[in-house]
Amino acid sequence: MYFSLIVSIIISASVLASPRPQLDASELPAIPEFSVVAAMNSFCEGASPYSCLCRDGQSVKPGSPFDPETFFACEPTSCSCNESGNEIPVRLFGCLHGGLPACKEENGLICAGGRNDEVALDFGLLVEAALEQRCVCTDGAVPVCPDTGEPPRCPGGEKPDSEVGTLPSFMANCQ
Repeated sequence: MYFSLIVSIIISASVLASPRPQLDASELPAIPEFSVVAAMNSFCEGASPYSCLCRDGQSVKPGSPFDPETFFACEPTSCSCNESGNEIPVRLFGCLHGGLPACKEENGLICAGGRNDEVALDFGLLVEAALEQRCVCTDGAVPVCPDTGEPPRCPGGEKPDSEVGTLPSFMANCQ
């Protein structure tokens, strides 16, 4: 539950087109462990990744201890555990070839569900749905990208798969 919640909050922020909201710790629910940090530390057998290849093609060094802010700003598709440069796909979020599901154009998510009254989703709605472990769209449909009318896709173009990793709750809790 906590992993899904954190992933939902952070991925939701990265998917939204408007300037990414800045939250301080007082605005987040009490969570005993930041599971993404634990997951990434286990990615390299207990160590932080040496470097990661970002969604935009840039390379970053997430640091040691692991820095989640750098990680989510980068949206890595793969990381290397040592200087050898052997890249391993980051499949934590359901993308077989690595990365985080997102829209091609960073212009937000909408609830369309076949209705004429499209609802633009803001960060608050995504967080509220994650905390309540429910779909963010009232009709239960997965939110879609306004430019394509399709749910967010992995960097390689494939649909995120719950068999590969944990989907963000704004996708996992919907039909």
